[in-house]
Amino acid sequence: MASLGSAAAGEPAAGAEAELGPPAPPPPPPAPSPSPSALGPLLPLQREPLYNWQATKASLKERFAFLFNSELLSDVRFVLGKGRGAAAAGGPQRIPAHRFVLAAGSAVFDAMFNGGMATTSAEIELPDVEPAAFLALLRFLYSDEVQIGPETVMTTLYTAKKYAVPALETHCVEFLTKHLRADNAFMLLTQARLFDEPQLASLCLDTIDKSTMDAISAEGFTDIDIGPAQSGILSDREVVNLFLHFTVNPKPRVEYIDRPRCCLRGKECCINRFQQVESRWGYSGTSDRIRFTVNRRISVVGFGLYGSIHGPTDYQVNIQIIEYEKKQTLGQNDTGFSCDGTANTFRVMFKEPIEILPNVCYTACATLKGPDSHYGTKGLKKVVHETPAASKTVFLFFSSPGNNNGTSIEDGQIPEIIFYT
Repeated sequence: MASLGSAAAGEPAAGAEAELGPPAPPPPPPAPSPSPSALGPLLPLQREPLYNWQATKASLKERFAFLFNSELLSDVRFVLGKGRGAAAAGGPQRIPAHRFVLAAGSAVFDAMFNGGMATTSAEIELPDVEPAAFLALLRFLYSDEVQIGPETVMTTLYTAKKYAVPALETHCVEFLTKHLRADNAFMLLTQARLFDEPQLASLCLDTIDKSTMDAISAEGFTDIDIGPAQSGILSDREVVNLFLHFTVNPKPRVEYIDRPRCCLRGKECCINRFQQVESRWGYSGTSDRIRFTVNRRISVVGFGLYGSIHGPTDYQVNIQIIEYEKKQTLGQNDTGFSCDGTANTFRVMFKEPIEILPNVCYTACATLKGPDSHYGTKGLKKVVHETPAASKTVFLFFSSPGNNNGTSIEDGQIPEIIFYT
């Protein structure tokens, strides 16, 4: 009698037929299952189609969203993650999709599936696209839903540009703009130039200009993609002279001013000297003026001015700061500003910061050309600005005698001074 251990699984041992009856016919062999490599590691098993699923989706958007990343009705798969690091990430990922949906949302996909050199392959490899970014793109094409975060926004922006989906590009740029800070401005500036986003690049430069010390202290500053020596701005001789200027003594003569420029530190500050806003302040070509002193050294970068009471309007304006005793103009700008008809203030900036020394009297001037505006009342003679990291900045205001459009301590224009400490 053979041992039980030698019997095949599911078969009785030899000599047991009399007790157990005749052996049952062997079951049919199982159908061969496809190998994992044929379907990909993340492809779900084929299932019977869901019956009448369409009836549970009230809108076209819901029906398309239901098909996102689903094998149901799919007619193409994208293979992602086959490059370096794919093994550590669990191997390549296969993402099902629907040619019609993709072609309707992207000119690149339309050409891929319907153009003169359209592909007929059921699987398309995308070696240069991150799976998370591609899924974010598909989610947007299927449902208009935006799902991006700090870790995926740059790869999603790249993918949106690659497949010509400008609406998703816009969402990515808005996300970056919202999260723009001094400590990441240089990094985002490099990315904005790489992806040809001039508006984002301009905002990065503005942030760097306003918070220079914070920006250059950040880690991203050491990774900037280009410096003056590589830009072509300087000649070879100038590059050599700069190198010698910073490394040898005596220093060679250079064709530029080697004194340090004004460096704005910290964050932008603003004080408002009025407690209430009223209507109808007229202009006839005469400057509105107010004198002031401050208890510490600051750099004034602009004024906040009131705008029109008649709705959205453009103004022409000349702003100046004059040292009162010496009657010396320290800075001025002929510019303009647009207002929206509200009682808010509107920023008018100098071309460069103006250094204000402690306990020296200065005159702030603004000559406006435009319709009647709002104006401030219940003015304060003394305004104190406090920040957690710095001591108090105390402004004292005085009426300006002489040729003045009427602005005084009590009421008038020039409600705000914008400055850095």
